[in-house]
Amino acid sequence: FDYIRHINNIMRFTEELRESAGSQWDRVVNHKFTDELAEGTLDKEVLKRYLIQDYRFLDAFVVLLSTIISKARNLSDRIPGCQFLALITDKENTYFDRSLVKLGAKDNGDIPDAPCTTAFCNLMLEVAQSGHLGEMLSVIVVCEW
Repeated sequence: FDYIRHINNIMRFTEELRESAGSQWDRVVNHKFTDELAEGTLDKEVLKRYLIQDYRFLDAFVVLLSTIISKARNLSDRIPGCQFLALITDKENTYFDRSLVKLGAKDNGDIPDAPCTTAFCNLMLEVAQSGHLGEMLSVIVVCEW
């Protein structure tokens, strides 16, 4: 029962965060990219650029999530993070490989990181090194939204 109460509190907190983002949240979720992605009409070149940047984001995300796991108070708090880490480093990683090959973008080293990719990766790595669990959790919530 305490676990359910804890989850309900987390959900309310994330709802507060979403509401505090206001119109910025609406601009992100009602953007041409997200609309076309949901409709299946996204141009393949746009999808390719997105997947390349998203794949580059994955390494810093794994560092952040691993650090969160290590900073958790106890094993029961670590297990959900461990399960999520296993999920994203297994099937999601092969998803990127398969998708980039299909889009003809497997060898994409000549494509530079987008400024937002660099900034977000740097933020995740910086927060992971800071050692403050609250900051890490805040950043990972944003990553997953």
